[in-house]
Amino acid sequence: MPCNLTARADAKVSNAALAKLLTPQVVKTALTAFFAQRKERADLYDGRNSVTAYVGNFTIQIANGEVSVNGIEQARCTELANAVKAYLSQIAGLLFQQSVQETIKRKFAVESMVTAPSGAKVITVEF
Repeated sequence: MPCNLTARADAKVSNAALAKLLTPQVVKTALTAFFAQRKERADLYDGRNSVTAYVGNFTIQIANGEVSVNGIEQARCTELANAVKAYLSQIAGLLFQQSVQETIKRKFAVESMVTAPSGAKVITVEF
């Protein structure tokens, strides 16, 4: 007799865990796309633990998940810092989602995987 059991688990991932996914190489690649979308020229340099971007008269430093912006216009510094932080948070979330999906695929027989209208991934597995 078939048994259709549905289970749901919600978990909050710490910002520190997400920050670990944002290696300098990932951040540099993400910022290249970010500034291309905004049609802004950016010179990007990655170090061992950080990325520095020069955008016009602004310097953006990303290290350990923290974003800081220096420049002469406070409002623009704040806007850039918030926009970069939001973008990198999205990237980290997608990387985490990918990691979870890969782990599930390794451990279980995946019957289907669909994206809900909310953007959530719905994975049906066979135990």
